Amino acid sequence: MWSTHVEAKLVPKVWIYALCYNEAYMMPYFLRHYTSFAEKVIIYDAQSTDGTRGLVAANPRAELRDFTLCQGIDDNIFVRFVNEQYKEARGQADWVIWVDCDEFVYHPHLLEVLREYQSVGVNIVRAKGYLMVSDEPAKGEGQIYDEARLGLPDRMACKPVIFRPSLEQIEFSTGRHGCEVTEDAVWALTTTIKLLHYRYFGKQYLLDRNAKQFSRLSEANKTAYLGFQVWPDYNDEWGPKWYDEYARVVRMDVVSDQVSPIG
Repeated sequence: MWSTHVEAKLVPKVWIYALCYNEAYMMPYFLRHYTSFAEKVIIYDAQSTDGTRGLVAANPRAELRDFTLCQGIDDNIFVRFVNEQYKEARGQADWVIWVDCDEFVYHPHLLEVLREYQSVGVNIVRAKGYLMVSDEPAKGEGQIYDEARLGLPDRMACKPVIFRPSLEQIEFSTGRHGCEVTEDAVWALTTTIKLLHYRYFGKQYLLDRNAKQFSRLSEANKTAYLGFQVWPDYNDEWGPKWYDEYARVVRMDVVSDQVSPIG
């Protein structure tokens, strides 16, 4: 039997990391969610101009840091940074979660799941990914997944972004969709932890967000066709037409299922 009470001395310490630029809309939801269970939320900001920095600085559980390694979006630089920066959490945090500001790692008993994984030696978890699809932007002051609950399974959102910082080395691929790890890695064979990816709040929101991201793509990204889904002429899977004709039709409530703490 699982208890809803977790003794304080057994609560896993979780640190959240994210890179961001101009995320003033999403940041309140991001901070509200992750500070509900994490000891620390570390935001590397690339000199946002829309108020994002003030939102982070005002939160007592968040830490604002400058990201100055590149201008714009360069996924190769980003991933090299992620592959090393997590090591600062060794000896201080039990788990690290590296996400984007539109990605929400969710489970109703998340700390209990992580505690159980920790007790059996698991040190890396690939979350079950879902692409969230809402007809309009969330507007409330609660958790984003209480208001925007519909989505569909998405292979690209199944990311190994939850791991213990004691892991000797993790080498993410661009976008953190996959990784190579050292021999000390012990994967969770199954998980009920979800990654909710909020890209779509109506067609105009998607178009505006894609345009913002495309304007910041580095030449290296464009040459390698990284971030292809935000290109103006892209209209295949994850494109505007795909959302209208497929995703909005097959979406389901991905938050409501009542899962046990581990499974």
